[in-house]
Amino acid sequence: MENLQEQVDMNKVEELVRMGLMPVQNIPWLAQALRHMQGDAYLPLVERRVLYEFVRRIFGHVFNDPLIYRLIRQRTAMNKYEEFQPMDEATGPDFKKTPEGMLVSLATQAERKKRAGGKVSDEDKKMASRAKTELRRRRDVETKKESYQAAFNQALSDYNISSIGELAETDIKDFLNKVDEIFNSNLGE
Repeated sequence: MENLQEQVDMNKVEELVRMGLMPVQNIPWLAQALRHMQGDAYLPLVERRVLYEFVRRIFGHVFNDPLIYRLIRQRTAMNKYEEFQPMDEATGPDFKKTPEGMLVSLATQAERKKRAGGKVSDEDKKMASRAKTELRRRRDVETKKESYQAAFNQALSDYNISSIGELAETDIKDFLNKVDEIFNSNLGE
C-alpha cells in the first residue's frame, strides 16, 4: 500500500460515489478507510464493510466490461506492478501493531489446518511462530509493567508517601533507585 494517496485520488472516488456508485453517506467512512490503509492501520468493521462494498462494486464494473478489463490487462502487462516474493523474517509483516485477537488466530492457524487434514506450508509455520513470539513478548511486557507498578507502590509505602510529588527533588533519585532495587529483587524470585 505504498503511496496509496498517489494511487487513489479521493476526489475521483467521491465523484463516483456521488454519481451513484454507493450511498453518499458512505463517503466519510470510505475516506477514513483509505487513510487508515495508507498508515497500515487496522480497519474497524464499519470501514471494512464500506470499503469491501466499494471494491466489490468497482470490481463488478471492471470485470463485467470487456473494454475496461482489456485496458487494465494491457496496463498490467506493460507495468508489471508486483512480483511474488516468499515471505521471510526480514520482509514479513510487523506484528507490533496487530490486534491480539488476530495474533491468536494466526498463531493457531497452522495447527487448525493440520487437524483438518490440510497441508501446512513453511510460510504458515513461520507466521504462526512469529505470532506466538509476539504474543509471548506482549505478555512478558505486561507482566513486567505489573511487577514494576507493584515495586513502585511498595517503595511509596516504604517511604510512607502517597505520591512521588511529595518527595524533595534530592530524594527522587534515591526513591527511584529503591524502586529499581525492589523490581530487580522481585524478578530474581
